[in-house]
Amino acid sequence: MHIHEWLDTFNKDKCKDKELLIVHEFLDYKSMSEVYCIANENKFKDLKVFCIYKNEKYRLTGCSRVGDVWIHSNLDSDHSYVNRVSIKELSGFSHEGEIKDIKNISAKEYYKTLGI
Repeated sequence: MHIHEWLDTFNKDKCKDKELLIVHEFLDYKSMSEVYCIANENKFKDLKVFCIYKNEKYRLTGCSRVGDVWIHSNLDSDHSYVNRVSIKELSGFSHEGEIKDIKNISAKEYYKTLGI
């Protein structure tokens, strides 16, 4: 399943699983453009999201426009990956840290802060 299909069909209002809600928000953020992600990185900088893949714990590090999700066996890794998999292959989501209550800003607003 393409990550955008999963994100778009996910019903946040009916979901009772806090971990899935955090995974959804994290992957929604990671699926945005690089400029948007940089502009809003403080909101997620203290958050680590984990999952189970083939009975082992991995760190969720991002996702691509191709539709796969990036995972790493090094639980301290922030950006790289060892596997690119479908969201449907993952389970047992958990997290450490919190999403900061910081207003998301658009890429246009971010460029303004840079004076561009």
